[in-house]
Parts: sequence; structure tokens; C-alpha cells
Amino acid sequence: MKKYLQKRLLLLVMACFGFVFSSFAQNISLNYQETPIKIILKEITGQTGYSFVYSDAIKELDKKVSINRSFGNVDINSVLKELFSGTGITWSVKGKQVALQNNLVKGSATPQAGKTVKGSVIDESGETIPGVAVKNQSTGVVVVSDINGVYSIDASEGDLLVFSSIGMKEVSEKVGKGSVMDVTLAQDVIALEDVVVTGYQTLSKERATGSYSVISEKATKGKLDTDIISRIEGMVAGINKSSSNSDKIVIRGITTINGDQDPLYVVDGMPYEGSLSSINPTEVQNITVLKDAAAASIYGARAANGVIVITTKRGLAGKTKVNYTGSVKFSPKPDLDYLNLVNSSELVDLQIAGFNFYHAKYNKLDKKYALNPVVQLLYEHE
Repeated sequence: MKKYLQKRLLLLVMACFGFVFSSFAQNISLNYQETPIKIILKEITGQTGYSFVYSDAIKELDKKVSINRSFGNVDINSVLKELFSGTGITWSVKGKQVALQNNLVKGSATPQAGKTVKGSVIDESGETIPGVAVKNQSTGVVVVSDINGVYSIDASEGDLLVFSSIGMKEVSEKVGKGSVMDVTLAQDVIALEDVVVTGYQTLSKERATGSYSVISEKATKGKLDTDIISRIEGMVAGINKSSSNSDKIVIRGITTINGDQDPLYVVDGMPYEGSLSSINPTEVQNITVLKDAAAASIYGARAANGVIVITTKRGLAGKTKVNYTGSVKFSPKPDLDYLNLVNSSELVDLQIAGFNFYHAKYNKLDKKYALNPVVQLLYEHE
């Protein structure tokens, strides 16, 4: 009886191991010629469901390789071992996530003498962050945190380590006497040019509905125009500026004949009825142009002609910074000598030469149009 139970237990354990193995075994077919490794990783993700976490600092992922093979009933490690052969890229697998790293992404292949600094990278909520690039500014060596947010890099006391990740604020830390350095990264604030400001709320571009255009300070920085409308002219589709009045613009055509044709201006969340020339363009941080009927859900009938939302600059916490923007324009005195106009005698000679080169028959001329006096004389002479 005891032997029977032992045999049953052994079979049960073997069945469990077989199930675990089968859960990680994959059938993968790859057929690529001179293709970057990044593209092949996307194909592996599509066939297996494994997602890859890595830093753009791993330039070897742009290396072009050729692979034509079908992997039958193998785990992901066997596939990656052949794919990354000769690249120096290492990986760690946790569940369905694969963290890629290369201890010498940049810099010298032989790190300077020192010590190995280890630690983990977490966010403000305490969650680990995989794929964080850790760069030693002194040696140029870059490593990437693994799937558990753990990194390991060669450094000396006093070296500056820079931690960077997409969507997180960059952090710089100096290496001390210890060999353990844990770092916390904070989420990066969304840049103002990446959002749509409607006056009542701020939305990401993906969530915004309707037709809109966003113009950041960077886009108008090089222009020397002294008014806002001239600075954004030609940068927003559907805006037409009046040639007689610099403040007069029309968005997507005229919507009324006798009513107000001006768009609604909103400055820092409040409707603005003054002249735009009174607003200093250098104080503008962001301009959002709302063009269609979706703006009516916010501002009602007043938005029929479109809405231009202007956000001005605000003070930030920290040290005082002073920025100066100036421009100088030199206009030389007009010199009419460069025109080199012909005199009356030269003009007559030119008309005679043109008449002799070609002219229509006199009876075929349109009598509704007057002739040049010189040409009239030439016809009479003929």
C-alpha cells in the first residue's frame, strides 16, 4: 500500500511538472532577413504573448540579424538565447514579462576600478519600475533595471548616477561609501503642449473631442511679430486674417451676416473682450484653437465663430529666473538708382522691336480695346 501511494504521488508530481513545462513551452516560427532585433521581438510578442521591457539606450537592439527557424515546444529562453547570440544582451523572465539589459550599453568595455553599486528603483507608491536606464556619468556605462526594478552597475565613490525612464522625472544621485542605493522616481508632469486647454478643463490630446489645434510657446518663439494673431498665422488650418484689421480673424468661414463674426477669446479661463494687441505675445505659454461645434457644449452659442483659448505663463517654485527677449530691425534708406528704369526713347525702341517680331493683322484686332500710341502708329505706317 505504501509503495502504491508513493508511485501515485510520483506520477502526480511528474504530471504537475509536465503542466508547468507545457505552460511555458511555445511553438514559435521566425523567418526574417537582415531585420532589426526590435522588429523580431514584436513578432515574438504576437506569437507568444510575452512582453519585452528595455531601454532605448540598448543600441544593439537595432542590430540587423537573419533568422529562419521554427521552434517547436520550447521555452522562451531557448528562442532568446539564439536571437541574442553574439550581442551581449541578457534577460530575465517573470511571468509573461521579459526584461532586457546590457551591462555595457555605452562606454568602455572594461569599467574603471571601483565597486559594484546595487539597488532597486521604485515609484512614489512603492511599486518597482522595470526598464529604468541607469547611467554612470563618469564612465559612460549604462545598465537597465530588471523586471523587479533591481539594477547593478560598476562605480566609484563620488560618481554621478543618472536614473531615467519614460514618463518619470530624471534623478541624479552621487555614489557614497555604501554599495546599496535605492532610488524613488516621481511621475513627470505632462507638458503644456501635450494637452488641450478648453478654458474650463485640461485634457490629454487622446481624450479631446472635436477639431482643435494646439500651439506651444516653442512654435512661436522665433517670430518677431508684435501681436498674437500674426504669430500664429499660417500655423492653424482654417484661420483667415483680415488684411485691413490685424485683430480681425475668421475661423472656418463666416457663420453669420449681420451678427458678430469674431471668435470668442478666453484668457486664463475668463472671456476676453479687449484687443489682442494688448496681450504681450512673449507672456503666452499655450494657445488652443477650438474650431467646431464641440466647443458649443462649453461656451454655448458664443462659440459659433470658434474659440481661441490663451494660457499665459505662471510663476514656478524655485530660484528666481529672468528671461529677456529683444529684437532689432534695420531698414536701409530706399535707393532708386538700383531700379535702372528705361527712358522714353528706349521704351519706343523696345515696342518697335516687339512689333517687328510679331503682330496680328489689323483687321483681326478686337476693336473694344485701345492700342498703345506707338503700336497704333506702327499699324498706320504698315
